[in-house]
Amino acid sequence: MRNVAGALLVCCLWAAGPASAAPSWSGQHVKLLKTDTTLAADGSAVLVIRAENQADNAAAVMSVGQTSVPYVTGYQTLDIVDAYTRKPDGRKIPVDVGAIYDQLPPGTPGMPMITDLHVKTIVFPQFAVGDTAVYTARVTTQHPIFPGQFWGGDAFPKQMAFDDVQETLTAPADLAFHVENHDVRFEKTRMGNQAIYRWNYSAPASAAVEPPSVTPLAHLPHYFISSFPDYAALGRAYAVAAAPASAVTPAIRALADSVAKGAHDRRAVARALYDWVGGHIRYVAVELGKGSVIPDAADAVLTNGYGDCKDHVALLAALLRAEGIASEAVLLNATTDYALSDVPTLAGLDHVITYVPDLDLYLDSTSGLAPFGVLPFTEYGKPAIFASETAPRLGSTPILGAGVASVDTKTVSHLDKNGVLSGTTTVTAKGPYAAELRFLALKIQGVGGETAAKRLLELLGYGNSANGTLDAAPAPELADSYSMTGTFTAGGWSDRLAGTQGFFMPAGLRVLGTAGELMAPFVANGQSSESDMPCYSGQSTEDLSLEAPPGERFASLPSDVHVHSANIVFDALWALHDQTLNVHRSFTTTVDRPLCGTAIRTANADALKAVADSYTVKISFQPVAGANGQARDSEPASSFFATNPLLVR
Repeated sequence: MRNVAGALLVCCLWAAGPASAAPSWSGQHVKLLKTDTTLAADGSAVLVIRAENQADNAAAVMSVGQTSVPYVTGYQTLDIVDAYTRKPDGRKIPVDVGAIYDQLPPGTPGMPMITDLHVKTIVFPQFAVGDTAVYTARVTTQHPIFPGQFWGGDAFPKQMAFDDVQETLTAPADLAFHVENHDVRFEKTRMGNQAIYRWNYSAPASAAVEPPSVTPLAHLPHYFISSFPDYAALGRAYAVAAAPASAVTPAIRALADSVAKGAHDRRAVARALYDWVGGHIRYVAVELGKGSVIPDAADAVLTNGYGDCKDHVALLAALLRAEGIASEAVLLNATTDYALSDVPTLAGLDHVITYVPDLDLYLDSTSGLAPFGVLPFTEYGKPAIFASETAPRLGSTPILGAGVASVDTKTVSHLDKNGVLSGTTTVTAKGPYAAELRFLALKIQGVGGETAAKRLLELLGYGNSANGTLDAAPAPELADSYSMTGTFTAGGWSDRLAGTQGFFMPAGLRVLGTAGELMAPFVANGQSSESDMPCYSGQSTEDLSLEAPPGERFASLPSDVHVHSANIVFDALWALHDQTLNVHRSFTTTVDRPLCGTAIRTANADALKAVADSYTVKISFQPVAGANGQARDSEPASSFFATNPLLVR
């Protein structure tokens, strides 16, 4: 789960919570969390945080003993009023003023343009297991991000113990607010012309459970409050605030005219500008809620050659506008959150992309990897805020359509008389798969083609003596498809030649796995610990061939497999030509929603099992002039649901 409290402190001018105190939850015990916010009618605010966090183990000592409190230098000031280590016997060891450091957050050194988010890191002295880090901080917001508007909230991880949480907002009574509460006590009172909102939470015993990977925030105790009447109002506010950053300056117009020169229509113009931004502006990741919400000026992004998602959108909008093409910023979640807070907030939103209404195009130039008009898998079917001054709205990105995502794997292999397997694998990907394959190419370039191939071959069961190389050539243009070729050699197959050991058809360097992942994780009965999992329409084809060594022939030809269900069509076709065995596998999924629940997974579970079983068909050799060899089980050379470590971000 994202650092909700820390993000809110920056984004919404108010809120603080235990997550802002440390990135790790295990072993942290919140003895007291008290926040008091006083809000003025113009949106300026003063937040006072009182936190007492105890470390129950050594891991918590490392995190709680070095606590960071975030703030935004552009419109906030942060003062650490007091801080000390409290020992179990009650002794207090004050924090020296020199042990409070004002710095950029981790991961952003040297990038002050990208974010004006800073943290004050408090290093608690003589801090050990059983000690409590105590501090009081005051955050003063001089002016709001969105004039006249306000939102805030907090969430409480179940893996942490909370003895006493008291969070209060005091605001002018005539300000209208919408409140959302889940497993948090709430009350509202009035004192004169002030309204007082109070939230209380207590869970003294932590729970050893992980939140669901899909939409985790919705499963945590949390609350939100917002002055926006709806998400359309929030979208309009964002559009108004971000508009100056997309101004068309002489430099922007000159660049747009140069890049678009020769484009024959508006779509071609948009593609040329998208390709230029994706290829020339380095993406530096700062989540929407973790830095200044408003993008930097397009001219500044152009000059620096880098920017975060908001900056990419601002620059692309300016270039498009220079060529007479309107666009909108789209705020969404780029991970596994498929729900927004009930009241209008930026909670759960961490990314911004571009929408071109006239062309009905969604563009994400920050990836630098996705073909024009294609989004990464995780950005399809997401609730989204369309930021527009004239037509703001709450909507969603489109479902990934059939025929957009495809991957084709071809492996040609040969086994020699010494039991050495060698071959070549070529992978061609389109749509979101092309973005995945380009990302994998970057990872391979980082570690080297030989190292990457060896790691993958070991994972796929070819043994630690297997070697190969992957040719991850740079792709300067974001073409609709991208291909990668690899070669491999693996010894230790001599026992297959005797005909006494069966084996799976070798797939070589299957860098993108198999298509089962399109329908989300499946188990035998279609059930899962989570009711909803992401799923996509897509296609995977695979052509594998294996040439037998001289003096050997294949003992039998496996039977073809045909699997059809409500959402899956799969065929495995086997053929034998002289000494070469071939199998063609085609897997197609068709879904009309971004998440597949228990009902869909149950309806397709038998089909997925049949598909998985078809990958475990054993083949074997027998001498051309000898008796049939009896095939027996062996360790698999590949796994249908294997995870590719090269793709772990």
